[in-house]
Amino acid sequence: PAAGVHTFLSREGVSPRELLRTGRAEVAAYGGELREGTVTDAHREDGLFRVALADGSSATARRLLVTTGVTDELPPVPGLAALWGKDVLHCPYCHG
Repeated sequence: PAAGVHTFLSREGVSPRELLRTGRAEVAAYGGELREGTVTDAHREDGLFRVALADGSSATARRLLVTTGVTDELPPVPGLAALWGKDVLHCPYCHG
């Protein structure tokens, strides 16, 4: 992982871990809740979103933010995996 985030207004050089911590604190300050899971169904009902999760739990909300994460799928280039994120960089925002 990158040592710091770059070109992000007001957060220049902050570590990815600190950026995540700050973001979670800001969500909590507004009464938001972060939930991790696999959504099996989402629909709008009576002006609200109703979301079912694979673990059997559910949630209801006025707003729905969908995030999918990211997984790097590297091509089969010899030595690439060992250099990924150090000498071979993919994100100008994270690696400057």
